[in-house]
Amino acid sequence: MEDGSSKGGGFARTRDSDLHQAIREDNFVLPKGLDTRSTVRIVLSAVQPFMYIAAAIVAVSGSLPLPVGVLLAFLLIVAAQRSFLTLVHDASHKLYSKDREWNDLLADYLAAGFIGLFLRKYRKIHLAHHSANGSADDPEYFGIEVVERAGGWSRFVLRYALGLEIPYLLGKYHVNQDGYLGDRRVHSKAVDNPRRFEKLSVVVAQAGLLVTFWSFGVWPLYLMWLYAAVSWSPMFSRLRFLAEHPGRGKLTLSTEGTWWERIYFAPHHFNFHLEHHLWPSVPPYRLPRTHAELLRSGFFERHSEYLAASYVETLAKYEIRS
Repeated sequence: MEDGSSKGGGFARTRDSDLHQAIREDNFVLPKGLDTRSTVRIVLSAVQPFMYIAAAIVAVSGSLPLPVGVLLAFLLIVAAQRSFLTLVHDASHKLYSKDREWNDLLADYLAAGFIGLFLRKYRKIHLAHHSANGSADDPEYFGIEVVERAGGWSRFVLRYALGLEIPYLLGKYHVNQDGYLGDRRVHSKAVDNPRRFEKLSVVVAQAGLLVTFWSFGVWPLYLMWLYAAVSWSPMFSRLRFLAEHPGRGKLTLSTEGTWWERIYFAPHHFNFHLEHHLWPSVPPYRLPRTHAELLRSGFFERHSEYLAASYVETLAKYEIRS
């Protein structure tokens, strides 16, 4: 199967064997119906980043002092991009439609294009991650040693803030993706066959953004958008991975998270990451109920290592070795 999941709410055929074994030993059975789709929930999810964009325009067009309005607009732009990226992830598991062609078309024009991505290329990375989670072959792996090589947290953040990670991002998602993946690549129709006019989605989305900002007289927001897309937004992605996949091995954590962490680290219920890895076919808007079922069963009481309270608290536990 293209998303690596099995039918009937079963376990994904990936290397998450420790997660699967823990669930089996706990005799937990996922209730039926959690893979049902909701058009209303899909539409609400798709609209969310555009609401952030609208709020950013209002922030710099209203009566707020300019520095306050600019800061608020920047925070809203980053929130929109985090939402778009999570929607791209969810679309790699067919969020918009069970029909892959229709799903991918919608995902490119309603989400991926706005952050300079193509769903197909994102999916190529993501399928390899699901296939190799917890192993040395995981192309998404990001460990604390990367922060240490950067010279600590402040220098790590500064690298992203200054745009020094742009070559890495371009190589990973565009100019040298096959070289980046190497033998870790997962072959599938969903990633091997480019759609016609695939690149047009980025042109259309970016032109739409620029025209929108220009028409409201706030065109500098587009420059802010471009900057955020290659700096703070991808940095949150890497930090999220470090918190949810702490080191090579069996742990994949779900995180309760504060309200702002659920905006910037894990929108659209992405914080329920253990549940997603166990049942990738469960739509993101059903993950809260999936999590609630695990809580009700006492699973997290018996396996507290799989649940964290906060992304920041998890990241703070890492010790930087000089």
